[in-house]
Amino acid sequence: MHAFGEYWIQYTGKVGYGAMMDMGGDTFPEFLENLDELHTRLSINFPKYDPPSFECTETEENSLELHYRSSRHGLTAMVVGLLKGLGTRFNTEVNIVQTQNREEGAEHDAFLIEYKLN
Repeated sequence: MHAFGEYWIQYTGKVGYGAMMDMGGDTFPEFLENLDELHTRLSINFPKYDPPSFECTETEENSLELHYRSSRHGLTAMVVGLLKGLGTRFNTEVNIVQTQNREEGAEHDAFLIEYKLN
């Protein structure tokens, strides 16, 4: 699932959703802050789509916390791959540590993401 998430960003994200992805932001943190808006746009074309929710808060310079909520189970590893793919897309080194895990009883998944712009 990690590899698929990275692939999705690097290939499908360019070919099928490139224009929409371009509107998501110019930097890695800006794009993450706009994830819910991007998923809302997708909902317009897919009325029965139940999008995930992402809440992003900056914890300190070059570090943020990302809260991921979804009605679907088993996609957390793909989210990590998507985040790594976004790092590549924005020429940004990312280090991702999962801090909350829904599969271990947490209400939702959360990640601490440290990033370094190249």
